[in-house]
Amino acid sequence: MGRKQEGENRGGDSSNPELFTWRYELNTLAWAILIVVTSMLLKKVGQLLRLWLMGSRLPGPPLQTLVARSVNCAKAAGPLKLLELFSNLHKEHGPVLKIWMGPTQLLVSIFDARIVNEVLEKAKDRVPTSQMALQLAFGKGSLFFAPFSKVERQCAMYDREINGNLLAEVHAISHKVIQKLDLWAKRGQDGNWETDSNSCSQNLAFAVLGISIFGEGYVDWAVARKFEKLLVSIADEIPGWIHYTMPPVWRLSFIRFWRKCDKLKHSTESLVTEAQKVQSKLHETDNPNNTDSTTSKSKRSKGSLNGKYKNKEVCGITDAVSSNLVNKKILGEGRVGAMMYHGGFTTAGILSGVLTQLAHHPEIQAKVYAEVEEVCGSNMAPSQSDVKQMHYLMACVHESARLLPSAPFLQRCSLQSDLKLGPGLIVPAGAILAAPVHLIQLDPVYWGNDSTNFDPDRFLKPKSKCLLNAEESPCIQNECDQTQKDATMSERRIFQAPASDSGFLTFGAGARSCIGSNFALTEIASLIMALIQRYELKLVQESPKDLTPKLEHGVLQYSPSTRLILIPRIAHN
Repeated sequence: MGRKQEGENRGGDSSNPELFTWRYELNTLAWAILIVVTSMLLKKVGQLLRLWLMGSRLPGPPLQTLVARSVNCAKAAGPLKLLELFSNLHKEHGPVLKIWMGPTQLLVSIFDARIVNEVLEKAKDRVPTSQMALQLAFGKGSLFFAPFSKVERQCAMYDREINGNLLAEVHAISHKVIQKLDLWAKRGQDGNWETDSNSCSQNLAFAVLGISIFGEGYVDWAVARKFEKLLVSIADEIPGWIHYTMPPVWRLSFIRFWRKCDKLKHSTESLVTEAQKVQSKLHETDNPNNTDSTTSKSKRSKGSLNGKYKNKEVCGITDAVSSNLVNKKILGEGRVGAMMYHGGFTTAGILSGVLTQLAHHPEIQAKVYAEVEEVCGSNMAPSQSDVKQMHYLMACVHESARLLPSAPFLQRCSLQSDLKLGPGLIVPAGAILAAPVHLIQLDPVYWGNDSTNFDPDRFLKPKSKCLLNAEESPCIQNECDQTQKDATMSERRIFQAPASDSGFLTFGAGARSCIGSNFALTEIASLIMALIQRYELKLVQESPKDLTPKLEHGVLQYSPSTRLILIPRIAHN
């Protein structure tokens, strides 16, 4: 009876062609999925085997165990400890060093400036593991971490804007920001201002960059203060999530970070809306169809736009820039946040280092002030052309950035092709390429035996050819006239930008070097020039003398932050 029923069931199945076809299609689909998944896994396994094979040929400690992190890296807690580890391993294994971060992650450190420049020119991709947290905060379209092939055209456009409109106005903006120093410094009973280097530099950097993008009203907007507060909080948390490729949604701390990123996006939208609103009001004020020219001029001269904004000549510093970068949608909300994040904190770190060094070296500060007086006098506001003549000041900025670069490492990746670094040295595609910037910029090979000292003269060269060639040809020196011999220091020596292979990597190199480097350097020099012209920098008596670098907000800064006293100069009392 059972066999008969089973035969009837089988016959029923075969007599139902639709059911048979459905089962056949389902079975085919299952096999297709299995083949695709197996192929993907085999491809991954093949790539991993290739990574192990090619990685084993590079100098460096071997992969010890199949653990999440190598023993060497586990002992190095934090970027600065990792730098110390790299320094010791490079001494043992040479300028090219491989370190296994885990069984599937190979890091190749390069301690040779010439090779670094070649690598940075060829390796144009960002490290994939660093993208999740940044994309969560600033969106997927940011040029700072998106694939180079997708943002190459945008980089060229931003380069024109940043080094065009923004760069042309940054000096005037910096001068106006220094006049608002009372917003970020505390005045004592003796009339002197007191502040700390790190927080003051951060406020100044964000003010200049914010005004450059949104207009001068930025420093007065409540939404701007909220935006900066969120940005600082997120910058402190990003390093903790930077190595996650998938969002760890099971962790409450990550959920809180996610919510902060969402708040940042809404805050950025409000900031852009506020800038567009102010821009619209400015255009209405200047439109002769809405008001007569006399009334318009009167309003501009009194500097009242809802009682908050100054006259058109001041607010107009960035009108064209605001219109280009915000109103024309060249900068979307995510890109605004990313630019403020990367540009603001990087500039703040370098600026803080310069202020700290000048306070610790009053004799060098006196030379900078003498140069300011020589170029533009004690009472005259420095002009844009004056910045180009501040050779000693620019040398101080570069020397400080050399001793304390904004980032301890530069990281790149070549996802599609292998990189040949020399005979027998081939880095497989997908490996992380790292340049220990802080070590290279302190290396005696490039900077001499006194490489740890603050010496701006490293970036100065004789202006006159006869002085330049005096040692090689004494007879040429004899032909120099007496006027040249009696020239002042600023006249005889000019700033010389570091060469690409000099070991100066603060702003990166290659295809993805910092497009805002000229803007940042001009901004820093302009801020210091206006500050030194008006104030003398001195250390608070209890300030520590030893300068210890520490990673704060994603950039290197001296810790603890140096307390500064700003003494107004007589000419500006």
